[in-house]
Amino acid sequence: MSHKRHKAFWAIVEQAIVGGSIAIVPVPGVGIQRQVALGINEISLCARIAQIYAERRVSEGEIVQMLGDAGIAVVSGSGLALAATKIGQLVIDDLLNWLPIVGWGIKGMLATSLTALVGCTFLGICELYFPPEVPTESAET
Repeated sequence: MSHKRHKAFWAIVEQAIVGGSIAIVPVPGVGIQRQVALGINEISLCARIAQIYAERRVSEGEIVQMLGDAGIAVVSGSGLALAATKIGQLVIDDLLNWLPIVGWGIKGMLATSLTALVGCTFLGICELYFPPEVPTESAET
């Protein structure tokens, strides 16, 4: 495993744990505020992975460009597929709030796995977008 992939993997693990921790806390009513926090967590994960691979700070525009180049529909900086996922997660979260403890645990696992999925997908995009540099041999005679 390359050094960059190793660092990105641990970034995904850390952010997935944060996502699960955000989701496991029961919130009465509609959990839109939780979905906003989870979305921010996932966006920061993508920025973190891009920074690892680019070895510099990557702008929001560059991240949007990377997603667009990968075929992920992007509108005003937010993915349509991600928005659909968040709406589905919001509905499931609200239903699972009715199952104390077990439902809350399921919500945490769901958020953890979705954050990890976003991270792994973006890691793959970064590996294509920022290929490793191949050392050139100098002609010594």
